[in-house]
Amino acid sequence: MFNFDFLTLVITALSNITLVIFVYYYGKKNVNQIFFVLLVLSLTFWGVNNFFSVHSDPEFTLFWIRIVMLFAIPQTYLLFLFIYTFPDKKITWNKWVFYSSIFITIVLMGLSLTPLIFESVVYNNQNIEPVKGLLMPVFGLYIIFFTIFSFFYLFKRFYRAEGLEKKQWKYIAAGLILTFSLMVFFNYLSVVFFKRTNFVRFGHLFHIPLILSFVYALIRYNLMNIKVIASELLSVLLSFFLLVKVLTSSTYTELVINVIVFVAVVIISILLVKSILREIKQVKKLKKITSALQEANARLTKLDEAKTEFLSITSHQLRTPLSAIKGYLSMLSDGDYGKMTKEQNDIVGVLLRNSERLIRLINIFLNISRIESGRLKILKTKQNINNIISDIIKSLEIEATEKNIKIEFKTKSDISTSCDSDKVTDVILNLIDNAIKYTPNGGKIVIEVKKMEKYVLVSVTDTGRGISYEELDELFNKFRRGKDINKVDTSGVGLGLYIAKKIIEGHSGNIWAESDGYGKGSTFKFTLPY
Repeated sequence: MFNFDFLTLVITALSNITLVIFVYYYGKKNVNQIFFVLLVLSLTFWGVNNFFSVHSDPEFTLFWIRIVMLFAIPQTYLLFLFIYTFPDKKITWNKWVFYSSIFITIVLMGLSLTPLIFESVVYNNQNIEPVKGLLMPVFGLYIIFFTIFSFFYLFKRFYRAEGLEKKQWKYIAAGLILTFSLMVFFNYLSVVFFKRTNFVRFGHLFHIPLILSFVYALIRYNLMNIKVIASELLSVLLSFFLLVKVLTSSTYTELVINVIVFVAVVIISILLVKSILREIKQVKKLKKITSALQEANARLTKLDEAKTEFLSITSHQLRTPLSAIKGYLSMLSDGDYGKMTKEQNDIVGVLLRNSERLIRLINIFLNISRIESGRLKILKTKQNINNIISDIIKSLEIEATEKNIKIEFKTKSDISTSCDSDKVTDVILNLIDNAIKYTPNGGKIVIEVKKMEKYVLVSVTDTGRGISYEELDELFNKFRRGKDINKVDTSGVGLGLYIAKKIIEGHSGNIWAESDGYGKGSTFKFTLPY
């Protein structure tokens, strides 16, 4: 029985010490870690001395029992401090309260070595019965006080915890409750009140629930890096086994082989652990970078929302006076305020065209703000697509004439479709306006409308600069313009085609571009379902 008890004692003590080392080495360096290490050490020393109190010679029994009490006193106090500060909380007590509690604990530990706690021991049918001293009730009150407060804070912290911390508390709490319940009942209440010491020799085994629950929490919820721990444990065990083989070699040849294998395994183990540590460091760096990027993205999102709101408000404010300016210029051009000279009429024409260009630009920004804020509404009504195109060609006639560009409109009959007239007008206006901009003087633009089985196909073909194959895929992205396009036109911002794509997609249609390359012209097509 002694051998079995001793074996379980050694296993439990080594497990506790191993846990302490790993927590200290890999855990967070804070006050909670210190309290946990001290708690496990006090449990370990208590278990070792508890073993000797049962298996020692009768003349030393009282000595070992008092040593057991010495390590039993700080356990509930350290348990309370560990629970109070888990996982990263600091002690916020008044410093006099904190120092007074430490002083009381140290005084009780000193008194535990005197007859005031245990006066003596008697043997009754081979059963050891400690005789209580005068201050045993004080010891009992101390244990009960900190035990009650420990479990009070345990349930309080568990109730308030969320996510990963709540899961950590779940398993740690289960282990703590079971371990301390077993210790208090079998090693204190049964000894002091029932004079029963039969279960005292199993005291060191009562730590197992705590160890198992904490180790499970480590593995299951990554309180520490289990990959490193497992690698180092495996390396140490393997190296120890090979060292034994070296020391027990029977021949010189076997010794050399074992030494070579031992050295190789040690070197490989060191490299393995270093590699894992390096990997963990990189993962931590990536997590920090990811977190920083997420914060930056959140800030950019807020700025983007503010920008969208600014564009919307500004565009509305600008469009109103420009519409009035365009109206008066149109009236001047039509002679509503009297006949003008040719020079005056030309100036008004220039002003009118530029005001229309400004209004189109403002409409682009308005549409962008609506798209980005999810407020782009498509209000469909039955429309004659030919009439829309004819009106747009008429409005762009002056620009086309200035560059001697011929616009040809091909259609077989009136074709109607369900669409948002204003939005589709913006799309076609943008496509024809672009064709005029990027087609050299004397060029040609062909606009064609075809009635297909399930949709209307509109195409705008020009004899302009053309588009490379690589540019076709990115042409409809925001702020994207063709290569060297600024040499041809500097007024664009790379938003027109992006908006056109969003509008057509809002109609459940498709839009795309085709070109055989630079200098070979291009064709823009889009579909609108009936």
